[in-house]
Amino acid sequence: IGETEVVPDNLNPHWITFIDVDYLFEQQQEFMVEVYDADDATNLLDLSKHDFVGSNKFYLGKLVSSISQEIELKLEGGQKRKGGTLKVMATEQKPDFGKYMAMFAVEISADKSGPIFFTVNKFRSPGKYTPVYKSECKQKTRRTFEFNKLGLDTDTLCDNDDDQEIFIQVYNYQSSGNHQKISQAYTSLGQLKQSNGQPL
Repeated sequence: IGETEVVPDNLNPHWITFIDVDYLFEQQQEFMVEVYDADDATNLLDLSKHDFVGSNKFYLGKLVSSISQEIELKLEGGQKRKGGTLKVMATEQKPDFGKYMAMFAVEISADKSGPIFFTVNKFRSPGKYTPVYKSECKQKTRRTFEFNKLGLDTDTLCDNDDDQEIFIQVYNYQSSGNHQKISQAYTSLGQLKQSNGQPL
């Protein structure tokens, strides 16, 4: 029913892609998650071209009723002896999903030559966040890094709550996948509305 983006060269990937499903309260909805090590980025749909890391099943009802709406699955049956674990998180889409968009122009000042990228993370519970956006990588232009404008549905970003915390992280890109975090900031949609373009 869906697949994530590919996260290259990373043993602890965080996927951004959301997979939409209908939750039917009166039914037992079982889903299987399979994880692959992508070896051929030009042929992602042919799974025989990639190494099978492992899989597991879960019931949607158990996921949405769990604490913080997240569960941890042990990946089993992979080609390697230890497949690791996979955390699956659920987010409910409200009836007005997609009705309101937050538009951002992002410019970052950092003492790095680049390339760098940033992530936007949604608050789930104290100390826990879900990544909802990952930027492109940019090299420094003059004194700053200028990124493409982005738009995020406010339900996805902060549950349409101006006061809900938003967590932003900035990374120095590394081809090995071990990206170096160089900065972070906490804000809210309300603060961004009142900032008038002032830096965080």
